[in-house]
Amino acid sequence: SLEDRRKQAQREKAQRDPLFPPDLTPPDDQHALMKRCFAKLLADDRHFLRRYYNGSTVEERADNRLQMAAEWRTTLNALRLRAHRLRQRLRSCLR
Repeated sequence: SLEDRRKQAQREKAQRDPLFPPDLTPPDDQHALMKRCFAKLLADDRHFLRRYYNGSTVEERADNRLQMAAEWRTTLNALRLRAHRLRQRLRSCLR
C-alpha cells in the first residue's frame, strides 16, 4: 500500500548517514577526517550524538530519544535542535 511504501521510505532515509547525502559515501580519507572532527567535539556532545543516533530501526531511535528527553527533562525539539547544531559543526569541520 501507499502507506507501507511511505513508511519504508522513511525507514530507509533514517538509516542513512545524517551527514552525507546517500549518493556521496565518504571515501576512506574523508572517513578519517570525519573521525578527527568528531573527536574535536566535547565529550558530552560526542556522547549525545552517539546516543541520539543509537538504534537500528526508526522505532528504536524514537524510543531512545523519548527516553533521553525524559532523563534530561527537556523536549524532543530541544534534542533535535542540539543534534542539528552539532551536525552543522561537523559539516563545517569537514569543509
